[in-house]
Amino acid sequence: MTDQPRRYPTRQLPPSDQPDGTMLNQAVPVDPAPLGRPGGMRTPLPINDPRDAVPTMVGSGSRPGAMRTPRPDSELLTVVTAGPDQPTLVQDTGGPRQIRPDTGHTHLHVDGTRAPGTTGSGTHKGEVWSDFEFVRLLGKGGMGAVYLGRQISLDRPVAIKVLPQNLSGDDDFRNRFLLEAKAVARIESPNVIKVYTAGTHQGHHYFVMEFVDGRDLSALLKGGMRPSYEQSLDLMLQAARGLAAAGELGIVHRDIKPGNMMVDKKGVLKIMDFGLVKVVSDQFNKDAYGMTVQGTVMGTVNYFSPEQSRGQTCDQRTDLYALGVVFYELLTGRLPFIGADPTSVIYQHIHVEPQQPRTIDPHIPMDYQRVTLSLMAKRPEDRYQNAADLVSDLERMKHGLPPQRLPGAAAKSGTKASALPMVLGGAAVAAAIAGGVGWWLLGGSAAAPASPSGSGLATDVRPTAETAKTASESAKPVEAVKTTPADTVTSPAGKPPTDVAKPIDPKLADAKPADPKPADAKPPTDAKPPELTKAEPTGPESPKPAGTDSVRIAKLEIQTALAGQRFAPARQALERGRSAAPDDPEWPTLAKLIDDTEGGALVQQALVALVANELDTAVIKAEAARRLVPDSPELKTALKTIAAKQAERDALRAALAEIDGLLAKGQAIAAETAARDLVGRHPNNTEAAAALARAITARMAAESQAAKAKAVTELIDKAELALASRDFDTAASCYESAASQDPANAKAKDGLVAVAKARSSLKAARATFDAAIAAESLAQAETALTALNAVAPAAVALQAANALKDLRQRLADAEAESLAKKNVAAKRILEGIADPARPIATLETDLAAFVAQAGANDPAVPVIRDRIEDRRAIEQFAGGLVGLDQSVGKTDAAGIAQVIADRDFASALSAIGKYPGMTFDSRLLELNRTGDKAVAKVAIRHAIKDLFPETTLRYRLELSRSGQSWQVTSAQLEDAP
Repeated sequence: MTDQPRRYPTRQLPPSDQPDGTMLNQAVPVDPAPLGRPGGMRTPLPINDPRDAVPTMVGSGSRPGAMRTPRPDSELLTVVTAGPDQPTLVQDTGGPRQIRPDTGHTHLHVDGTRAPGTTGSGTHKGEVWSDFEFVRLLGKGGMGAVYLGRQISLDRPVAIKVLPQNLSGDDDFRNRFLLEAKAVARIESPNVIKVYTAGTHQGHHYFVMEFVDGRDLSALLKGGMRPSYEQSLDLMLQAARGLAAAGELGIVHRDIKPGNMMVDKKGVLKIMDFGLVKVVSDQFNKDAYGMTVQGTVMGTVNYFSPEQSRGQTCDQRTDLYALGVVFYELLTGRLPFIGADPTSVIYQHIHVEPQQPRTIDPHIPMDYQRVTLSLMAKRPEDRYQNAADLVSDLERMKHGLPPQRLPGAAAKSGTKASALPMVLGGAAVAAAIAGGVGWWLLGGSAAAPASPSGSGLATDVRPTAETAKTASESAKPVEAVKTTPADTVTSPAGKPPTDVAKPIDPKLADAKPADPKPADAKPPTDAKPPELTKAEPTGPESPKPAGTDSVRIAKLEIQTALAGQRFAPARQALERGRSAAPDDPEWPTLAKLIDDTEGGALVQQALVALVANELDTAVIKAEAARRLVPDSPELKTALKTIAAKQAERDALRAALAEIDGLLAKGQAIAAETAARDLVGRHPNNTEAAAALARAITARMAAESQAAKAKAVTELIDKAELALASRDFDTAASCYESAASQDPANAKAKDGLVAVAKARSSLKAARATFDAAIAAESLAQAETALTALNAVAPAAVALQAANALKDLRQRLADAEAESLAKKNVAAKRILEGIADPARPIATLETDLAAFVAQAGANDPAVPVIRDRIEDRRAIEQFAGGLVGLDQSVGKTDAAGIAQVIADRDFASALSAIGKYPGMTFDSRLLELNRTGDKAVAKVAIRHAIKDLFPETTLRYRLELSRSGQSWQVTSAQLEDAP
């Protein structure tokens, strides 16, 4: 049979939907839409400007029953599971309690509702990385920040996602970040944001994405957008196409939600933020990219699939479930499951069927409902098995044809029997109890004791017109679970009940309850208590014993109290019944039923507390349950889990204390090693992540401190060498730099003091020397020069020695001129002393003749004698240098020692003499004698064949007479002559 296009129903609007309160008499067309579904104008897609105000809508109630459920500010949730047999633990990262996100393990969500310029400049604004310029910050999250950027070469806007630098050094975070970039880059779809490139800049890991000029679907919904049915279908079709493209590569998003769907100004939807991506395909290297840790799931609680909530394996059907929740939200204007905290929402995803969309809005096309409920099937095998099949059906529906690939159950029926609605809040999850059957939370169940026949406790609770009034009035003071005609309560095993209640005496309709409800407590108008199935009497009515009415009322109150989890009123009703009929054999059974029911509820509260990671509360609830149901298998399981969690918590605390102890001792590397091991065992624990962050920070600080200490040490060493060589400027510069990096460094402080003292000593010695030169006091100048040489740099000492030489020459010339005037003979002798060719013996003969002629007291005599001694010293030391040259060439250490008394200098000369091809010779340039002491200037030429070129160095040597020779007592290198 050929499929024919379907015409989906239209509807007329009530007066409240019209601006003037009038009724529209004609149907509103459903296609084409921007007007959208029946019920007035809808906000068209796309939104022209993301900064627009909330769009104007006609009327205040465009769709009956379609009021939008307020969305929590943050819906991100991290769930940690201990294993397949243990309950899921939830870490709330937002919502009504405003708990901060676990930044170590959340993803990045950029709030599309922010107007440009309201997010701050960001730390990288204005920077240029490779071909990309940072313009402004768009948003931040635990896995990084996203910036609006510009690709310079193509002059186009881009989005740049940057991993925080403190996480770049962590392999897990870096690999997860790079996995997102690599995975998304492989997807080819107009409905998935494109990744252009990835890279690293100065330790920052980043990747560059397509920039979408629009708003995310969550922001649009919060801003008042209410798409038509056809618009909702089109959005889901685009999202399904994006998931189909990802599915072809084995990529599972795991955080599908409106906030991760960008809608541009043309109405094109693009899936973004694959920060929680999981790759299940062999196309990727699983060892490198398998980022999901066993027992760990991440996502957004309002869109969790049941398997995601349990921490089980996720595949594309997980994303399809979340997409079904989004479709549900678009169609009905509300989320399928809401609660006071994430725990209650998770419970509903696992155990509670969603309200059928058409019960909220009867105009929703039946095929839309069937697809939505199929996507939200509790078991993955009951959903679409891949996004491609969903795309096929949505394409057919877009053209008015029925879906063909619906899974079997949903294809046969457009509805499913809803489970009993639960009112969930905090750790208390209401369990429906009827007819002695305990409805156990989180999948656990335990059969209640069977009621004896004729007990008056109905196990088949069905509303009937005949008994509605009686049951309603009898149970009026009892707060019951809200039910609808479609709701039924079955036994945990799903078997039909076997016990049927006895007929209720009509007089009970007028009986007053034993536990009256306070006058100010008004039950919900739509709440209906369970009604009892009326059985036909089998014989004539016998007289009722005394107290029968009270007993039946008590039993009915017990039943209704248990249905509402009101255990104190149930026990009070039990005591009243016992007082009225103490011999009734059912009281022990009812007492045990109350204990079992309350104990079971406490066990489930303990499990829910475990789910919420509230271990202390779980312990209290479990201990209370132990007093009521000590043999409960569920309790034993809970106690076992609690014990394991307590041991795990104690071990975690001990490990954290050990890490902090290592940090206190300054053992940052050991602390980091221990913290990484702890995070490996507890990958989603915020305390472990914080400890690792502290350890990494401490290690980096220690490394930085060590590097600074090394640099300071090198500066100190350089300064000390400079100070030893009397290079005061270099020494002062190095000491000052070291002190600036380490103000408490004692060596730097002491070094600066030493430099100041040395400079002061140099200044004083130079002043003394300059004064002696000015006074032309040769003796004082020579003494001052010796003191100056002890503190002055080589250049300063050489300059002073030259000044002394000039003084000596001036004085000698003046003295010679004076003597010449007195005695020509004395002048001739002095001139002969200056002639190297005139022997000393001849000079001494000339001196003897002069003494004979002028007399021994002539002032010229000591001068001539002193000059002859100077000449003798020069010839003696020059001869010693000749012997030194020969000794060095022969490597004669003894011969060298005869001339060189300075051990270091002698050792150096002995060492260079050992080199083959060594050339060495010395030449006396100048010698100034004072008694048995002298200062000589010597030029030494040396070279090593094929190794060291010929070099001539000039030394200042201090000499001391030893018999008829002179020895070098100190040698100081000056410079090349």
